[in-house]
Amino acid sequence: RIYTKGGDKEQQEYSAGNGTLDELNATLGVIRALLDEKDKRQEILAYIQRTLMIVMSQVATPSNIREQNQNILPEDIDRYCEQQIDRMNSEMQHPSTHFILPGGTLISAQCHVARTIARR
Repeated sequence: RIYTKGGDKEQQEYSAGNGTLDELNATLGVIRALLDEKDKRQEILAYIQRTLMIVMSQVATPSNIREQNQNILPEDIDRYCEQQIDRMNSEMQHPSTHFILPGGTLISAQCHVARTIARR
């Protein structure tokens, strides 16, 4: 099933933080919906979304049985994200050397929303 019947109340003690992860994943989905289907960032964001689903699964699994969870988190997800950021920055006409004010385009603004959710 794609629902838990009782919502998260059945696993509330194990799912602390999953609301924020779910919110981040949904925000990435909004960004993907705003992008053209053939945009090369679609693949990157889809990979991050699938990885977030694994993280949510791990967070929702009680620690005493977490090793039984078959959803294994990629060990290099942080490195993958940093490489993608570096690659995108190097492809910019004017590479960023400082923080940017949120806004510009709807996609850019949504990326900033996702960034703040991830920081939480």
